[in-house]
Amino acid sequence: MDCECYEVGAPIDPRGMRIRLAIGFVQAVRKHRYARLRRVLKCDDAEGVEFDLDTELPQRPAADIRGVERILVCFDPNPNKPPQALPLRRGFPTELLHLNLTARGEPRSLCLFSEDYRDVAGFVTPELLLRRVASWLRRAALDELHLPGQLLEPFLLCTTQVIFDPLVFNGVPDGHVLMLVGLSDKPYPVLRVQPVPLDRQADTSARFVVLPLSADPWHARMIHTTPGSVADIHCLLYPLGIDLTEKLRAATIALMDAPAHDTLMQCNWMILLELPKSRVQRGAVETYEYWAFFVLEAIGGLRTKLDLCEKRNGCWGRVLQRKAARDLDKVAVEAVRPIPALTRQAANLLAGVKRQKTLDIAAVGAGAIGSHIVMNLARQGIGKWVIIDEDQLLPHNNTRHALSPQLSQSHS
Repeated sequence: MDCECYEVGAPIDPRGMRIRLAIGFVQAVRKHRYARLRRVLKCDDAEGVEFDLDTELPQRPAADIRGVERILVCFDPNPNKPPQALPLRRGFPTELLHLNLTARGEPRSLCLFSEDYRDVAGFVTPELLLRRVASWLRRAALDELHLPGQLLEPFLLCTTQVIFDPLVFNGVPDGHVLMLVGLSDKPYPVLRVQPVPLDRQADTSARFVVLPLSADPWHARMIHTTPGSVADIHCLLYPLGIDLTEKLRAATIALMDAPAHDTLMQCNWMILLELPKSRVQRGAVETYEYWAFFVLEAIGGLRTKLDLCEKRNGCWGRVLQRKAARDLDKVAVEAVRPIPALTRQAANLLAGVKRQKTLDIAAVGAGAIGSHIVMNLARQGIGKWVIIDEDQLLPHNNTRHALSPQLSQSHS
């Protein structure tokens, strides 16, 4: 290959390899008709096999896949962790589907398994792994990586989660601000977005004010690199119709004019994003994806970077003729995956119920059998209920009734 490639790991003697699948993969590459082994590498605790692979290309490839691609497959000592197949060519296309997320400036990783790797690890052979790498490159060149019936790719990847109600994108009640309220801290923190009156200090452990933003429809083609700063988010959202800098400025000015502004300036922003997604360019919206970002600097400090305020002679003053925002690339953010609260529509969807309207239902009798029928249907978002039952719920009934002992005491 005559193109620039990433240099990863340090060369080692193949005779010193210890990972069984990696040892077998070296032999598979040596035997393969269209693969040529270059070297074996030590990549931290993993062992890597670097090789050149002749790819199967159509006359007019749909993506910049070359006739020969240099690939590094890294094998973790933990057999339950999937091998990572890394294209080492620096010009390898990053806008393709089915690429695992890697840090900026590092080679991307081919997504070779749609299954949980722990479920298939016992069936993965070196030959199968090599065929999957070759098949991935061939399908990428044909634009056949994503099957028609597959779910759309996520916009980003992360693990932390926050509960919210999608109705927050319809507006906030007058005199209120959206904040994160702590529900529980064991075994891990659970946070919920809810309106809090502006005229009192919010009782919240999270100390985050929520800024909901709705983007233009996005044609799902790739997973983006997770942003690390406010400037990164601005660049990510600008093509989706959101000028984040101006949105933050307007929202910060509103908090500066609020009754509890001193308290609010000590809080941080959490940006909550609603992202409509379409399968084809300018197509109908198929689904919605939600993301959130914790801004890891207090609003009071961020307002100076947004050029809203200046401190002179010990006093704060507002800037009337604002300049460009500065140092937003130094304001760190943390990506969060929000969880939509359960609505009737979401319950219908999760239960596989296709219903256009809510039925009015009267249940006569809500005892050992009736209570379970009503509860199970209600949990699926089915029905607006009137329950007719004049009987008393006594303690011994709780062994068979759908209500818990706590709820039965509160409703007795």
